[in-house]
Amino acid sequence: MTVEQQKKVLILGGTRHLINYVDAFNAAGIYTIVADDMPGASAKKHADLPFNHNPADVLSLAELVKAEGVTGVFADVSDITTWNAIALCKKADLPYYVINQEVQKDSAKVALREFCRIYSIKIEAQGEDSSSLQALPFPLTTYVKSGESVVSLVG
Repeated sequence: MTVEQQKKVLILGGTRHLINYVDAFNAAGIYTIVADDMPGASAKKHADLPFNHNPADVLSLAELVKAEGVTGVFADVSDITTWNAIALCKKADLPYYVINQEVQKDSAKVALREFCRIYSIKIEAQGEDSSSLQALPFPLTTYVKSGESVVSLVG
């Protein structure tokens, strides 16, 4: 499979706690792009494509996802990059992936609900695991469905 045929995920932020996720995406055969404006960010060293750019610059990231053929965006739901990930997903019409266990934590659920309110994203009453990334060692759910602006907080 060529790079052009692979699923590609843009991971916002390059801090150390994201290394396991980058490695898991890579092991599942998913091409990883990590965007962080810190030159020595740890997770960028594990990415297929380290991108030296501010994760808050949604306009530039939208150009990157189009140019690279990115198929989804990942950000730690408890991180400030969640704002950027949701804005980018809406702008680029991409799904936003989060770890099921993370979004079920009360503080993360409250934060995600607030992000959705601010970005006018509808929240579904019933959840749906629509992940097509079954090879990952952690359950991943699409929480902002491409084109539909729907969030599921029940998983």
